[in-house]
Amino acid sequence: MKFRLNYHVSEKTILEPGVILQNIQLHLNYKKYDIISAADNIVKFKTNPWELRWRHSPTKLDGGEFELNTSNDCTTITLNYYDNILLTLLLVVGMMISLISEGDYEPIPFFIAFFLITGLIHIITLKSKARELLKNILKDMNHDI
Repeated sequence: MKFRLNYHVSEKTILEPGVILQNIQLHLNYKKYDIISAADNIVKFKTNPWELRWRHSPTKLDGGEFELNTSNDCTTITLNYYDNILLTLLLVVGMMISLISEGDYEPIPFFIAFFLITGLIHIITLKSKARELLKNILKDMNHDI
């Protein structure tokens, strides 16, 4: 069972699919994502969810795929990405078990509110990061990342 929340963002562009695929791979390599597969119209990527990240290091998407759909005059690029919530769930369940086993019920509403607020902030940050990644890929500047 995979504990993931799935999201997507998309943009239309007049860039050629070959240029878009080249920009996708360039940006993913620069941001230190692992490219799982790269086909004609789909690029799948991921990052290690257990990798230690410091507070000052930038937020990263856990993984996803870029999908290109070409029509008559434009190309639609869709970024389907996900957030792995297993670690957060384990932390919340462990904390709740610890508090309940000690008979200390007063902090439970505070921790529930805290995790809901931080979870919402995390989702907003991921959406912003995904839009930024997509916007940078569509700039058509291979040398300026």
